[in-house]
Amino acid sequence: MTISRELAQTAIELISLHFSVIPTNADKKATISWKEFQSRIMTTSEVQLHFVDGIRLALVGGKVSGNLECLDIDDPATFEPFLELLDMHHPGLHGRLLKRKTPSGGYHLIYRCSAPVAGNLKLACTESGSVRIETRGEGGYFLSAPSPGYEVLSGNLKDCPVLSPEEIVAIHVAAMAFDKREKQCADSPKLAQDSELPGTRFNQTHTIAEILLTHGWAADKPTTAGQGWTRPGKSAGTSGVLLRDTGNFFVWSSNASPLESGRSYDAFGLYAAYNHACDFTAAARTLGRCNLQVERQDDLPLGNQSQEWEPTPPDWPSMNPRAYHGIIADFIELATRTSEADPAAILATFLVRFGVECGPGAFMQVGDTKHRARLASVIVGASSKARKGTSGKPVERLFDFTNVNEQNLIHPARVSMGPFSSGEGIIYAIRDPSSRWNPKTQAEEIVDLGVDDKRLFVLDEEFGGVLANTKREGNTLSMVIRQAWDSGSFDPLTKNNKITATGGHVGWVSHITLQELQAKLDLSEGFNGFANRILWICAKRQKLVADPLIMPQCELECIQRHLIDILFRVGQGCEIKLGPRARSAWCEQYYPELTKDRPGLVGCITNRGEAQALRLAMIYCLLAGQTVITLDHLQSGIAFWEYCFQSVKQIFHGRQTDHRTQIILEALQGAGRLTGRELYALFKNNISKVGLETALSELMASGQLIVEKQKNQKGAPTKVYRFHENLYEFNELNELNAKDDDDDPIKFVNSFNSLPDESTREASVL
Repeated sequence: MTISRELAQTAIELISLHFSVIPTNADKKATISWKEFQSRIMTTSEVQLHFVDGIRLALVGGKVSGNLECLDIDDPATFEPFLELLDMHHPGLHGRLLKRKTPSGGYHLIYRCSAPVAGNLKLACTESGSVRIETRGEGGYFLSAPSPGYEVLSGNLKDCPVLSPEEIVAIHVAAMAFDKREKQCADSPKLAQDSELPGTRFNQTHTIAEILLTHGWAADKPTTAGQGWTRPGKSAGTSGVLLRDTGNFFVWSSNASPLESGRSYDAFGLYAAYNHACDFTAAARTLGRCNLQVERQDDLPLGNQSQEWEPTPPDWPSMNPRAYHGIIADFIELATRTSEADPAAILATFLVRFGVECGPGAFMQVGDTKHRARLASVIVGASSKARKGTSGKPVERLFDFTNVNEQNLIHPARVSMGPFSSGEGIIYAIRDPSSRWNPKTQAEEIVDLGVDDKRLFVLDEEFGGVLANTKREGNTLSMVIRQAWDSGSFDPLTKNNKITATGGHVGWVSHITLQELQAKLDLSEGFNGFANRILWICAKRQKLVADPLIMPQCELECIQRHLIDILFRVGQGCEIKLGPRARSAWCEQYYPELTKDRPGLVGCITNRGEAQALRLAMIYCLLAGQTVITLDHLQSGIAFWEYCFQSVKQIFHGRQTDHRTQIILEALQGAGRLTGRELYALFKNNISKVGLETALSELMASGQLIVEKQKNQKGAPTKVYRFHENLYEFNELNELNAKDDDDDPIKFVNSFNSLPDESTREASVL
C-alpha cells in the first residue's frame, strides 16, 4: 500500500469520526483552499481526488471537528516538566490526552472540548518571542500520523477524549507557566519620574523563597519543573512551584488565598498580594515612600493592565456531538441545512415534544418515584436576533403527520401556542370529567366530559409573561408548572367550581432574551424549585441565511414514518430500565458528579440534574425504539444535560439566591474583609438583625464567607467577615441524592471515552 492510499484510507476513517481533514505539502502548507473545510467535512470523492503521492494529512481544529484542539509543544525540553506540572493540579489528565511526536522532536497533545475552543494561542515563548508552546484550535490545523515523521506515542483518534472547559483551562495555564516573555510577571505600576520602578528594586533585593517562608509556606519536594512548595495549613503536597524555567512562583492550589490559582508571581507580585490585596499601586507607594506620581492601574489602557483585571465570563456552551444520536442527527441536519436556527434550540424543542408524544405510559422506576418522559425547556436567546422562534417551526412540521399517517396509527398530542396565564388554565386543558348532584333526579349528572387525551405540548414564545404571572398575588402558575413536571396530577383545594386532572402529561417550551430574563427573573423562583425543573438552553443565530429554503418533503417524510413506527409501539406503555453497563456508568461515574453541591443560583437551578439526566436518557432510549437504556443512550442524555448546565452557568453565573447575599458577597469581594457594623451599613441600616444573620449564614454554609476574630487593644475581639474563594455547599436532599465531598467543577462528560462500547445484547426493542 503506497503512502497516498494509506493517507486516503486514514482520511476517510477520520471523516467517519467527524474530523475535518485537509492535504498539505511537506512544508505544511495546504495544497487546496481549505477555508471551506473549517465549516464542512470533505466527501469521500474529494479525499480520493486530493490525497495523492507526496501529500501529508492534517486535521482541522475547532467546531467542525467536534471542538478539536492540539497543544503543540515545539520545545522538547518543556515536555516532561509540562506533564509533571499538569499532573500536580489534575492527576491523570495528561494520561488521557493523545500524544504524538513530531519530526522536529516536538510533541502534539490532542483532545476535544465540550465547549467551543479558542483560535490559535501562543501560550509560552522565549524571551525573544520564539514559540515554545501554542495551540491549534478554531481556524487552525496540524499534521498528524500517518504523515511521514509523525509518531504515535499513545491513544487513537477514535477514542479522542472530550475535556471540560475547566480541564482545557488547566492545560493552558500549565503551558503559560513556561512563558518567558516579560508580561508573564506581575508588573509594578508605572512611575512618572523614576526609571527604576519600586517593584524592580524589590525584586533585586528580595527572593521569592523568603517571602513564601514569611507567610507560612514550606518547601516541598523538588520537581522537574522546579522547587515545590506547600501552602499554609497543609502538612505536605505541592501547592505551588518555584519554576526553574522562568524564575517565577506558579500557584496551583485554589486554597492559597490571597494568591490566585493558575497565576505566576515574582517577588514584588507576592508582596503586593500579601500586603496590599494585590493593589500594585498601593504596594508601589509603600515601597517608594517618596511621593512619586503613580498612574492608577485602572486608568491605564486595557492592554497595559495586569492579569488580575482580565474579565473571565463563562464560555458560551457547546453541544457535545453525542447529543445528536440516531434519528436526531438526521432531523437536525435537515432542519439547519438552510436555516439560521441554533441546533441546540431545535434539539431541545424536539426532545420535549417527543416526550409529550410518548405519553404517560412509558416510565422509569427510581426508588418509589416514577419518572416519565416529561420535560420543560426555556430557550434563552443571546439577543432578539437569536432566532429562538425559528427553532420551533421545523419541529412543528415534523410532528404534523397528516401526509404519512395513512393507517391512522397514532394521534398527535394537543398543541397550544400559549401563553401561560394561570395554573387553572393548565389544569382545565387536561381536566377530568366532572359531575354535579341533581336534587330533582337525586343522582350525579355529568356536566363536563373532560379530556380523554392528557398529553399537552405548549410552545409559549414569551417566557417574560410567565415570570410576570408567577409574581401576581394568588397566581398558581408556578405551583402548577412544578406539579406538571412531577406527577402530572392536580387536585386543588377550592370550594367552588373545582377542577381536577389526573395522569396529565404536559411538556412545554418557552423563549426569552438574556437581557429580559436577567431583568425579570424573581430569584426566589430559582430557590423554590420552579427553575430547577427547566432545561435552560442558550441559543444564538448560527449563520446568515438571506433566503432560507423549506425542508425537502421526501426527506422529512422518511423521518416522520420512522417516528410514527416508534410512537405506535411506545403508545402501548412500557417500563424503561437501565442496562448493566449503563447502570455501572451511572452509579460509578455520572451520578457522583451530578449530585454534587454547587453554590449560588447555579447550584439551585441545577440541583435536579440527576432526575433531568435520567429523563433525557429515557427519551433517547425511546427514540431508539428500545426499553433498556444502553450506555449510548445514557451518554447522549448526559451530553445534552451538560449543555444545559453550561447554559445555566452562562445565564446565572455569580448570582446568589438572595439579593442580600449578593450585596454582601460583592462588597466582600471588593474589600476583602468587613466588620458586622460595616455590613449593616451596606443596607443603609435598613435591614433587620435576623435578615442580616440569615444572609450571612447562607454565605457561610456555601463556604464563601469565613468569620475571624480581630484582637483589640481594649475590650473583646471584633468579628471580621472575609470572602473565601473555595466554594462548597451542603447537599439539598431530593429523590436521587447521594453524598460527595469533592467540590471540583462538573466534569462528567470527560469520561465518555473511558467506557467500553455498549453491547447490543443489552438492548430490548419495544
